[in-house]
Amino acid sequence: MADGSGPSARTETAKSLLGLLVNPADRLWRYPIGHAIVGAAARTPLTPNHVTIGHTLLGISAGALISTGRPALLVAGGAMYEVRSILDCFDGVLARAKGTASPYGRAMDQTGDFIGFAAFIIGSWVAFARVFGFAPAMALSVGTAALVALCTFCWDFYKRRFTSILLEGRDEVADEFVQLQLEAKKNPGLAIGFSAWFARVQTLAISPSMLPALRARVATGQARAADDVPHPAVERLRAMAQRNDPQLRSTLLKVGFSGGDTGILILTVATLLTRPVEGFLAASAYCVVILAATISASNRLLHAQPMTASSH
Repeated sequence: MADGSGPSARTETAKSLLGLLVNPADRLWRYPIGHAIVGAAARTPLTPNHVTIGHTLLGISAGALISTGRPALLVAGGAMYEVRSILDCFDGVLARAKGTASPYGRAMDQTGDFIGFAAFIIGSWVAFARVFGFAPAMALSVGTAALVALCTFCWDFYKRRFTSILLEGRDEVADEFVQLQLEAKKNPGLAIGFSAWFARVQTLAISPSMLPALRARVATGQARAADDVPHPAVERLRAMAQRNDPQLRSTLLKVGFSGGDTGILILTVATLLTRPVEGFLAASAYCVVILAATISASNRLLHAQPMTASSH
């Protein structure tokens, strides 16, 4: 259409706005580094799963260095963990370049992320326990880890919902939840089992009202909502995107900043500066504030309608 309001123009406008959902560190340097080296890597036998295994091992190694509490090794551990974060972005870039992206790869990446982050937290816990004792160290480490994890749940949940609703008119979160549960029943395994568990915990924490309808779909084997029934919020959100609505931009930006990777970046920088305790306190405070802002703003836009019309 000549006025620039056709489907193609609306899609491009939505895609531009959806860039706000990307965590700032990923957007500013991690993905650019990945895109800079993917051309050379794509011509080698290197696979995304190799990269995932590599960043998992780096996360474990970083946690081991951090556990010593020694300043020089804290710096080394913090640097190693940031390299891990860059590779965590790169495995997805490489998967798309090679056309090998899959639910299994996503599940494996999530498992690697969990292991790497757990190693960071356990390493910090061990270091803190030497100074403050077991119980205070546990409260600081586990409390911060729980808040960062909740931020990750929140970011992933709303990122996928806004993206799929704006671009496809459907709720990817609902469809993938059902697909994962069905796949885990049919082909049980560590990676897919973890991913199915992650989806259940995420939905319970962010939007528990979705669960009854989702479980009903799992019971009936309805893996995907009907293509001809759009999500109730699709027209409103697309209209807001078309006019570059400030409320939509602000909400998407909040979602981008809510990612657990932002909290982890605070922890990583503090570790590099050999101030890990201050980093854990700052990350906890940040997570509380951004979670409240993101959930409130996102639910206002979505009007608490998490399911597609065909799911009822």
